[in-house]
Amino acid sequence: MIAVLGAIAALLASALALHNAYSWVQVPLAILILLLGIGFTLWRQAALPIILEESEYIGRIIIQSEPGPAGRQFAAYGELDSGLRVRLVFAPSLETEVHYGDELLITGALRPPEWNREFNERGFLLAHGAVGVLENETIEKTGQNLGNPIIDKIFRLRAWLLKHLSQTLEPPNDTLIAGILLGARTELAANLKEAFQRTGLTHILVASGSNVLVLALAVQFLLLPFGRRLSLYVSLALVVIFMILAGLDASVVRAGIFYAFTVLALLMGRQVHLPTTLLSVAGLLALINPWAPRFDISFQLSFAAVAGLFIFTPVFLKWLPAWSGREYLAPTLAAELATLPIILYYFNEVSIVAPLANVLVLPFVPALMGLGFLALILGWLPIIPWVTNGISTVILTVVSFFSAQTWASADLISASAKSILLIILLGMIGIMSVIRIRLNFQEVVGDER
Repeated sequence: MIAVLGAIAALLASALALHNAYSWVQVPLAILILLLGIGFTLWRQAALPIILEESEYIGRIIIQSEPGPAGRQFAAYGELDSGLRVRLVFAPSLETEVHYGDELLITGALRPPEWNREFNERGFLLAHGAVGVLENETIEKTGQNLGNPIIDKIFRLRAWLLKHLSQTLEPPNDTLIAGILLGARTELAANLKEAFQRTGLTHILVASGSNVLVLALAVQFLLLPFGRRLSLYVSLALVVIFMILAGLDASVVRAGIFYAFTVLALLMGRQVHLPTTLLSVAGLLALINPWAPRFDISFQLSFAAVAGLFIFTPVFLKWLPAWSGREYLAPTLAAELATLPIILYYFNEVSIVAPLANVLVLPFVPALMGLGFLALILGWLPIIPWVTNGISTVILTVVSFFSAQTWASADLISASAKSILLIILLGMIGIMSVIRIRLNFQEVVGDER
C-alpha cells in the first residue's frame, strides 16, 4: 500500500512539475486530495462486509457479469440474497447455461478469500467489487433477464459476433482477433499463450486500453484531411462502438473515458494537459472503486503505460538516432520502461525481446482491428477473411519466432535478484523523470525568451 501511495505521490509531483516548472503552490492541494482519497478508501473498507469462515450456502444468486474462463473452470460475479457480491466458480460444462442476468438456485461452499505470496485473492476480489468465493455443487436456473436490459443486449450482440467470427476466420486467427477486437477471454493453445508471455505481447490478446488509443489515433490520422473536428467526432464515436463490442471491459472503459476527456478539451478549444487528464480519470475511477488502484493489475499497467508515454517518450526521441525508427521505438520503450517494474513485481519475469517484438507487431494491430471489423460485416467476401488470416498469421509467426529464442525472457526466482533489479529500474525511472523535467524547464525558458 505504501509503495502504491508513493507512486501516486511521485506521479502527482511529476505532473505538477511538468505543468509549471516554476510553481509548486499546488503541491499542498494535491497532498490534501490524496489524503482525502486514502480516508475515503479506509471508510469504505470499514463498511465492507467480511466473510470470516467457509460455510455451506443454499440460496439464490443473480449473475452480474458474463462468465469467462478461470483456469480449468469458469467464473462470473453475482449478488446473493443477502446483498453480498461474490465470485461464482463453476464447471466448464455449465458455460452455455450461465449468462448475465440469470437467477440461479445454488448449493455450494461460500468461503472467504485466500492469501499467499503468489496471489492475493482478497485484493483481486475487492478490485472486482466482491468479498468472497462461491464454489457450486448444484445449479438450477430459476429466472433470466434480470440484469440491465442494455448491458444484456450488449452481451448477446457480442456472443453473436464471436460466433460469426469463429465461422469466418481460421483458428487460431479467430481467437487472436476475438481478443483484440471483442475482448473475448477465449483460451489460446498453451504454447501460443506462453509465446505471447515470453515476448511481452499479452496486452494485444485482449481489447486493452492501448488498442482503444491505437484505434482512435489511426482514425484521427486518416480523417484529418477532412477537418479536425470531424476526425475527433468520428474517432470518439468509434471508440464508443469499440467499448460496446468489447463488452464494456474495464480496461477499455478506462481508456474510453480518458479519450473522451481529451476530445472534450480539444473540442472546447482548451489545451490538453495529459497529467491532469490522467489523474482526473484515475481519481474518478478510484472514487467508484477505491480498491482498483491498489489491487487491479490492469489498472496499474494502464495508467503506468500512459504516464510513461508522456514522461519518457520525449527523452527517447532525443536520445535515439533518426535511422532507428524512433517514432515507433520511442513510445514502445517509454511504455515498457514504465510498466516493467509492475510486471516484474507481480510476475517475476522479464521479456528481453519485448521492445523489438512490440515495434514489429504493433504497426499491424490497427490494420488487424479494421480487418476484423470488416470480417464481421463483409465476411462473405473471400478477400476479407484471406487478408485478415494473412496478417494474423504474420503476427503469430513473429511471436513464435522470438519466443523460440532461449534468451527471449528471464525468470527471476531469487527474491534478492528481483529486489536489486526493481531498485535499478526505479532508479532509472527517477533519473529519466528528472531529465524530462529539465527538458520541460528548458522549453519554458526558451518560450519566455
